Amino acid sequence: MRRNNLVFLVREVLTYAQRDMEISGELQPVIDMLLLTDNIEVSGQHKVMVRGRQAHEMSYFLAAAAPTPLEVMILGWLYSGKKENIVIAERVTAIVDRKTRQLAIAAIRSSKELELPKAEA
Repeated sequence: MRRNNLVFLVREVLTYAQRDMEISGELQPVIDMLLLTDNIEVSGQHKVMVRGRQAHEMSYFLAAAAPTPLEVMILGWLYSGKKENIVIAERVTAIVDRKTRQLAIAAIRSSKELELPKAEA
């Protein structure tokens, strides 16, 4: 349920992993990210799932920013599960300098059907 569970996060990506997941009967790219916005003791650690086209494009921004951690703005909703809670990203914005943005956009435009870059976990 999404109602009243909106989440807005701004922080650097600590870790991430890429995978494919079946969503609505179609295999789509997914990036699982971990953001630390405050002390862990006060619920400052957030698991975030980015799906589909945004995950595809975000992988290029992660690669273009490396080795510097990528800072992101996430607008999403909190999914509360039995074993864990996760933020499902609806919008993801990379906060980068002009050069990094240009590198990522050029890679996205030239990639079309190329394989995604490998993530550092």
